[in-house]
Amino acid sequence: MAAKTTKAQFRGEAFEKGLDIAEIHQKWDADSEIRNRLRGGAMSLLHPKSGLTCDNSTCSLNKGLLTPILMGMSANPDRKLPGLNDLRHEMACCFRANNRVGKEVMEAVAGDATHLRKLLSHVKSKARRHEVEKPILTKRDQFRLKSGIKSGPKMGRKGHRGKRAGGKAKGPSKRRRGVLRASSRRSLGDEAENDDELVEEASMKASPKAKAKAKAKSKASPKAKSKAKAKASPKAAAKAKAKAKASPKASPKAKVKAKAKASPKASTGADDTTSPKEKTTKRGRRAPPPEDASVMSLEDGLWWYLSAETEDDLKQQLLPLMHKYHEKKLCPEFKKELKAATTESENFAFTMYWTRPAVGVQHKESGIEIGQISTAPKAQGSWATKMVAVTDGAAMLGSFIEGLLGDGYIENNPEAMTQSYDIYRMKEYIKAAVHSALEEFAEL
Repeated sequence: MAAKTTKAQFRGEAFEKGLDIAEIHQKWDADSEIRNRLRGGAMSLLHPKSGLTCDNSTCSLNKGLLTPILMGMSANPDRKLPGLNDLRHEMACCFRANNRVGKEVMEAVAGDATHLRKLLSHVKSKARRHEVEKPILTKRDQFRLKSGIKSGPKMGRKGHRGKRAGGKAKGPSKRRRGVLRASSRRSLGDEAENDDELVEEASMKASPKAKAKAKAKSKASPKAKSKAKAKASPKAAAKAKAKAKASPKASPKAKVKAKAKASPKASTGADDTTSPKEKTTKRGRRAPPPEDASVMSLEDGLWWYLSAETEDDLKQQLLPLMHKYHEKKLCPEFKKELKAATTESENFAFTMYWTRPAVGVQHKESGIEIGQISTAPKAQGSWATKMVAVTDGAAMLGSFIEGLLGDGYIENNPEAMTQSYDIYRMKEYIKAAVHSALEEFAEL
């Protein structure tokens, strides 16, 4: 009966036959640095500062050992690494050529061969990186890629929500709802504009009877006009009589002024050609920008640019500086110290208002204030505590705007920044966090 043949066990790729490196010890010995190292009494072919790391600096230190092998690997289409046994054999031959033999030499060769093969593998992986797709460079590209993926795990911190129970979306996402809302508003605005155009066309195509009625009203008797004026107010009637006695014949300029002061109700058929004024709130402040101009959600802005998820996270970032400076006195030295403790961004500076607890974020290039973080003077806490809180909040707002500029979401001009809904929303959110931090600090 024939004996059973035993199948050879796989001992690992390192022990398999790899690149042929026969007689490569001669090239190592021809290198002056390696030869001087061996003849100086070193117990290793590797550089003394190599250690156990496998990085670029270690490879550059041992370029005399790696270069001959890498040249052979580049000529091989498979780019195979040399086997571990072949490396040990060639390293032992190099020691033997320099009259270095013995048990200690063989122990050093066993460890150095493994480390040398790891260095070769590191260089090989670096050389193959051009075959891999380029990484995403900006957060803008990540958001675009995330919106383009319709199924599968999403990128970012919320990428694995679908794996949990109830993770399936029962309706459109938050971002999708915002887009649909914006498109519906735009469509409603277009319909309103069309309605206005129809009204104007109808007024232009008025019937002859309506025109005749308008002419008849314009030729009304002066008695009717005086009665209408008398019904307005007694004081106005008295003034009108006094003016009539002084100048019975009104000048053309007076008629023009009277027509200009006429109420909208009295002026029938007059065309409204005045241009609409810029939207402002009370005290002449800018009105909030339209929500349609938003480019990202509030959660994404907090996570990417401020490393926070909720208002409580921002509050915890504000409290340490408040604990440090709450007992300071208001003076120029404290102002300099506070500015040094908070980081000013590249394109923005702080404008500290010492008459009230407020700090403005000023665009350095134009000198225009983009936003202001403030709190009420009657808020709880000392004046120094309030100034620390609003200054740190202004630093957060500056970092957020700097991130939007770096990723290309807005242009580097004050008009684009003041009209950005994302900046306005983040400013109000930081204000709320500052107020919460002051309340919590007062309770301590």
